[in-house]
Amino acid sequence: MFSALPLLEELVLDVCHNVRDTWVALEMLNSKCPRLKSLKLGQFHGVCKGIDARPDGIALCSRLESLSIKNCADLTDSGLISISLGCPRLTKFEVQGCKKITKLGMTKVASILRKTLTEVKISCCKHLNTVTSLQALEPIQDSLQRLHIDCVWEMVEQSGSEASSSAKSAGLKCSEKRRGIWEETNLNKKYKKYNGNGDGYASSTWEKLQCLSLWIEAGELLNPLALAGLDDCPVLEEIQIKVEGDCRHQSSPSPPDDFGLSSLRCYPRLSKMELDCQTAIGYALTAPSGHGDLSPWERFYLNGIGKVEPHRAQLLASTGHRC
Repeated sequence: MFSALPLLEELVLDVCHNVRDTWVALEMLNSKCPRLKSLKLGQFHGVCKGIDARPDGIALCSRLESLSIKNCADLTDSGLISISLGCPRLTKFEVQGCKKITKLGMTKVASILRKTLTEVKISCCKHLNTVTSLQALEPIQDSLQRLHIDCVWEMVEQSGSEASSSAKSAGLKCSEKRRGIWEETNLNKKYKKYNGNGDGYASSTWEKLQCLSLWIEAGELLNPLALAGLDDCPVLEEIQIKVEGDCRHQSSPSPPDDFGLSSLRCYPRLSKMELDCQTAIGYALTAPSGHGDLSPWERFYLNGIGKVEPHRAQLLASTGHRC
């Protein structure tokens, strides 16, 4: 197939079953399709062995400018490093569902490609929650323009463990306990995050970040986003939020509970937002006949949107909320 497509510039191969030991085929792709600039792979194993200094597999595709690797179960940090060394022109890099990669590997990628990389997506990677993903991208935080991360608050909640313990002793329900951790947060404060060098905390500024894409589980709050390390984004113009999960297993929200859209007012140039709840399973699927009311969860996700300034009108007009 590759021999028959010598002019190929973009290729997407996303299969239903895992294909093993694919580095040989990918090396053939590189030799037969010299114009290839964009590559997306799904469910492929062995895309890069990364076991010695000699590049192999994807790492030989030196002309790539965009690379997406999805559900590669055996991709390791050494493979990531080999890919970043072998593909020095990458401006866009995505990893999704790669369970073995860690903060160390992503930090090396960001360091090696710090002069070219402007767009990154990290999703469904077991060892990369919100905080570790942002820490790994520190080498390019002053040049990154587009970013997707999952809102997994594990390490953020550790910093609020004392408040969480207090809320638990008070016997508050789940949503109220989560809120108890963040309700005293001053959104005008310059938050700080751990810099990963063992010398305490350092402020973070994402100078060129224009578009931020987020995945968040149904029932979780958006408020910890700034505390995780995304508080200072002076040119951020667009936010895309995808909510996924089963609302039926969550405690039913009640006023003044809200998702936390008001926390986005810390982004002064925000002018476009998409809130996508279409894959969140709501009360309508279990309600008695004639009582398909989704309003409690709709209020939960939309409360606070009027507090987002200074572009309130534009935000309300461009928000694509779907349940």
